[in-house]
Amino acid sequence: MLGKPQFTTDDIVRFRIADRTLIGTIAVVDKYGTWEDASDVSYDIMVTSENTFYKHIPECLILSKMSDEKYYGN
Repeated sequence: MLGKPQFTTDDIVRFRIADRTLIGTIAVVDKYGTWEDASDVSYDIMVTSENTFYKHIPECLILSKMSDEKYYGN
């Protein structure tokens, strides 16, 4: 919900973009949206396996937060 993000910086999340599901770390939280879309919270997410920074990912595209144990296979 706008102004009340479900996720925070450094959360590891699974998200959907361009018919792909990726796992990355939230680097920036835009809790009031962006200039392009001020209707929803958005996030900038780093996907280290691709060395790619995905910007302005709307909260609706984040599928889940992953625990550190699950992500790192512990």
